[in-house]
Amino acid sequence: MDSSREIVRSLRTDQVGSLLRPTALLEARESWRAGGLTEAALTQLEDDSILAALQGQANSHQEVFVDGEFRRAGFMTGFPDSVQGFLRDASAPIAWKGETGSEGPSPNTQLVVGGRLV
Repeated sequence: MDSSREIVRSLRTDQVGSLLRPTALLEARESWRAGGLTEAALTQLEDDSILAALQGQANSHQEVFVDGEFRRAGFMTGFPDSVQGFLRDASAPIAWKGETGSEGPSPNTQLVVGGRLV
């Protein structure tokens, strides 16, 4: 058993991109969208989730840590949040094919441009 621990410690590990969001954080984001949770409470849960993710990466001896991208709502939120020109209240749902192929509409949407992107 000791030799297997040494082998695991010698493997290089890196985390690239998003970590899977904890269920409690997913539920909190839904509650926040529905008005059942304050932004401050959501931020606190995000903080706690990020600290737990960082600790998990430290425990696995990674040298580079990521915050899991737990604060962003979706894959493309960084770009539209940083430019003007998207219609904030308009979206076009996209088809989603996940593990079973019958998940229904994606929680992500295609953004609608209503003006020059600046």
